[in-house]
Amino acid sequence: MHIKLHFNFKDVLRAPRYGLSVKKMWLQFLGIIIGLALYVPLTYLAYSMAGFRPEDVWRFYHLLPVPVLTGDYLTFGLKPQIIWWTGVVLFVAVQLFTGVAISKVAYEQFKGDELYEVTKAAKMALLKGKATVLAPITLLILALVLLGVEVGVFYLGRIPVVGGVIDAILFLFFLFVSLFIIYVMIGFVVSLFMVAPAVATTQADTFDALFETFSILNEQNWRFVVYELLLIAVKAVAAVIFGFFLTWGAKLTFWAMGFGYSQSLFAHDVAVRFVDWFSLSIWSLRFMDLTSLSRFFALTGHAATLPATVAAGVALGIVYYIILFLLFSYIGAVCWSGQTLIYIVLYKKKDDIDLLAQRPEAIEEIVVEKETAGPSEKA
Repeated sequence: MHIKLHFNFKDVLRAPRYGLSVKKMWLQFLGIIIGLALYVPLTYLAYSMAGFRPEDVWRFYHLLPVPVLTGDYLTFGLKPQIIWWTGVVLFVAVQLFTGVAISKVAYEQFKGDELYEVTKAAKMALLKGKATVLAPITLLILALVLLGVEVGVFYLGRIPVVGGVIDAILFLFFLFVSLFIIYVMIGFVVSLFMVAPAVATTQADTFDALFETFSILNEQNWRFVVYELLLIAVKAVAAVIFGFFLTWGAKLTFWAMGFGYSQSLFAHDVAVRFVDWFSLSIWSLRFMDLTSLSRFFALTGHAATLPATVAAGVALGIVYYIILFLLFSYIGAVCWSGQTLIYIVLYKKKDDIDLLAQRPEAIEEIVVEKETAGPSEKA
């Protein structure tokens, strides 16, 4: 039996509850690990090409160097910038694939299948998830091509005497081109949020994903904006509450650890320095303060000197990273559960079809019908 939805903003408020799921959090945790496995080496390579020594980067930023937050990006040349942005794009791509898997688990849960397997969701994401990357890239390329054409044509202004007149005549035409570029870029933003649940619920391909993106943008734009803003607020509250309990759980565990390991405070300080990337940015500091984790990741003034204590501190630091990733995993699970709810609600609003009440064969028929419909029918 599928869940009952209100098909309004009230459904978005359910995201934190559905995000608190071992399966969804595990998928997001894997997405973070895989994404960092691609991002971190490329970021270190970019730093090296920019003249930074890897040991210095590690001493300051450890596992999570983010040059745009620390100002180091300003010292990067063109090649380091390209390499770093490649790492960022790969990390985002992994998160989009992860979003498909989490949305699929959430969708099946909403339909009443609480036992839907993580492996099935992961396989489905790998097979169908490319639309989450290709759709935004298609829109980005289109916007860049149009912008390039606009800039290229305006180079006619360099022609002596008549150049300025030609540009003035073409100005109004390219004003509409610029407006269309803005429209496409808004579609690009919408696609980052809506394509993953579209793939998970209707197995949309790239063309279907683009169609659904602009269908939502054109027909449900104000609902999309309001629901997304509401989801941001819901995620913030959920992160604060989850971070509070995570902090006190970590404190309780550390207190119990002190009974068996007398050097726990020394190891703790080693571990905190091992993960202390957040103190380098005011934004990350505020995030840690809001989620209460800054109370746990605080130095106690105990300097470890024994190799065994340092080794214990490094091991504890790895555990502390896992604690951070648990928080990020929950936020990601809430995000994609919320996006799936938003997509289902908007789909119902614009097409009057309840995706939760549809059989898989019926959904496939709907998709095929949309693909074969003419432009006038789609409009």
